[in-house]
Amino acid sequence: MLARLLLSALLLVAAPAVLAKPPVEWRFQDWNAAVAAAERSNRPLFVLFGFEQCPYCDHLYRHGMDNSDLRAKYQASVVLAYYDTLTRRPDETVALPGGATMSHAQLIKHFRAYPTPSWVFLSPKGTVLRANRGSKSTSAVLLRDLEAALANP
Repeated sequence: MLARLLLSALLLVAAPAVLAKPPVEWRFQDWNAAVAAAERSNRPLFVLFGFEQCPYCDHLYRHGMDNSDLRAKYQASVVLAYYDTLTRRPDETVALPGGATMSHAQLIKHFRAYPTPSWVFLSPKGTVLRANRGSKSTSAVLLRDLEAALANP
């Protein structure tokens, strides 16, 4: 009985954790490259906030971002940035579109990036065009948000 209990505990510990990386097909850029690309191309920036161990992010990736037509619309309309909310120090300086800077902690608070997943559309100058969050979001919600952000002057 004790051996069975120990084996069960070992299997739980050794089981892989959920790793929620954004879908590779979306071709998200890291923060700095995406900010520069948005400014250079004068296109809005779509920032997806998440972290690898986020089960809600994983659900969004598998059930909201699994539509190839939606992906094509995003890739044609905005610069895609992924921002991992857990890998930076709170005092790390982050450059925003338009040239402003703030700390990582300030950025998370300013864009209300918790809970994850959450996202924000920014103009090339850094103005918020649209923001949302939702682990149960569907491709219809993501399409609605894209269209609303693009319609926002």
